[in-house]
Amino acid sequence: MTACALAPTGQLDFLDDPETSVELDHEASEDEYLVDVVIEPELGYPRFSEIKISNIVAIAYIDGVVDWHLASLLLPAHAVEESYLKMVRRVLKIKKYPVPDLFLSIRTEAVRRGTILNSGIFPNTCNMTLSTTQDNLSVKLSSDSIALTGVRNYEHAHAGIRSVFAALEEVDQKLALSANFPEEFTRLQEDILELARGPVKKYSIEIVKYRKKKQSAVYKIDDLYSVNRVTPDQLEFSPELLPLVKLLTSLTDTKLPYYSPDTYAFVDSLMDIDYRTAIYTGNLAVRSFNVSAVMIDYPLGFKVNLGALAAYLRMKEPDMCVIYDQGFCNLLKINIEYTRPESLTTLPKKGQIPRHYISVTRNGCIKQTSIGLLIESVYYRFREIILRARPIIELREG
Repeated sequence: MTACALAPTGQLDFLDDPETSVELDHEASEDEYLVDVVIEPELGYPRFSEIKISNIVAIAYIDGVVDWHLASLLLPAHAVEESYLKMVRRVLKIKKYPVPDLFLSIRTEAVRRGTILNSGIFPNTCNMTLSTTQDNLSVKLSSDSIALTGVRNYEHAHAGIRSVFAALEEVDQKLALSANFPEEFTRLQEDILELARGPVKKYSIEIVKYRKKKQSAVYKIDDLYSVNRVTPDQLEFSPELLPLVKLLTSLTDTKLPYYSPDTYAFVDSLMDIDYRTAIYTGNLAVRSFNVSAVMIDYPLGFKVNLGALAAYLRMKEPDMCVIYDQGFCNLLKINIEYTRPESLTTLPKKGQIPRHYISVTRNGCIKQTSIGLLIESVYYRFREIILRARPIIELREG
């Protein structure tokens, strides 16, 4: 039985035990200008508690050990309709999907299932896009952890972890059926492989092609087996094995683009499964939960002369690294190095200097990324700077 040992519910409960600071996507559009701001009279700007958290990067460490490669083959995958695809700076992404608890894309270095995306893949992990009632989550499942990106709050993370655990348990229960029928299971594997494996073809196919504003995302692969669809009614087996047979034959559903560039046929992976196989061992529970980074978004409520702001910060705030190119004048970036608090036990990656990241658009849209312990203090510091600099940096009409 799974256990999810997380902190009490609350939007900022993630901020108690952050792990490392990372830079998230800061590019902002000129169309993001927001005008609805709640001003705190005593401060002249909104309190931090009123600011929207747009993204949390978190990691849950698992007590047990997960076979992430087997998970990439056996977890159910769901390919979305083209209307749910969107292009974001030449990266194909999936819009919020109306049905929760579905793995919309499953990707490793050797396997791609469900919706084929052109985004990067972390090695030694099963990279997944998971639908939830709030929004899609990016999930990276490794042998001892679940990393989550796109988290909005505690409930969102809890739902994502719960969905992963439930799917792993369901698959494991089906695999466990084979222990009672080891010889029959081996025969079934051979029968499925014989029926599913087609001839090797040398050709190039476009797995996904999607165009928007003259941008395209195309994934191609050469040399793969043609896979024949196998259904349970083509096989002979004991009735008790029906759930497992449905699981294995579902892998041959050619409506979903499965393939393995290294072995040329994902169905070969069926031979790696025997009656002793388990998708996880030990206790499937969360032993610790850490936050890597938190991103907030908010409007200043006025347009900004980015050149004037860059000059002001360089003169008044020497610890801020200001990145501003007048040739690309709709975005200003700020990096702030900091000393890691003693309460943080984890270290940044080798060669990585801990930093806060802030971006400012000409229309006054702010994106800030920080570790949880310091995000509030950095927010108030930057708002005080903007308050003092406003007479110099505000762009007025006419």
